[in-house]
Amino acid sequence: MRKIFLLLISLALFAPVLAQETNWEASPISGETSNQGTAEIDPADDLQQKPFTRPDKVPQKKHNISVEYGFLNFTDFIWALGTGIGSAISHEEPEDAFFYGDISINYGYEVSKMFETGVIVNFAMPDNDIAFFTLMPRAKLNFNVDGYVNPYMELDAGIIVATTGGAMPMLHSTVFGLEIGSFYIQIAGWGQRGLWYAGFKHKF
Repeated sequence: MRKIFLLLISLALFAPVLAQETNWEASPISGETSNQGTAEIDPADDLQQKPFTRPDKVPQKKHNISVEYGFLNFTDFIWALGTGIGSAISHEEPEDAFFYGDISINYGYEVSKMFETGVIVNFAMPDNDIAFFTLMPRAKLNFNVDGYVNPYMELDAGIIVATTGGAMPMLHSTVFGLEIGSFYIQIAGWGQRGLWYAGFKHKF
């Protein structure tokens, strides 16, 4: 009994010392834990974890300008018909054309993915004594405007003016055309731009 009593007294005396030593050994661990919990994140590491992403909305090029050459247009046929009739009446050889076909400069604006509008300025000079200037607003349907190959249809309507005087309404209808990259060609259609035309387009 006496030995048990002495053991209890010894434990009571040395308990605070043991507790303090245990605290000293644990404090570095707790300090390290605290430092790890409050460590700051390096912004460079954060940037590496979040790769650069492009914006969802890229500005679309809605405007375009094009230059084209057309062959066998309306004024070509009128000139050929008039020359043929005049030659038949006068029994003289028909004159050769001064310039075959026509040149057009076109402006377009994509209102939507399918519909485009704009204006066309056309020049033709089948004879060295007369030239024709045509101005036509345009309405165009694009069926694959964002693709490399874009089938399209177009209707142009305006006015043609002759340098000798006089003016009249003028039309051109493209029943089927193809855009292949920046190049385009009319497959079927007719009017002042020609039975066949081809050109190059630039978007901006």
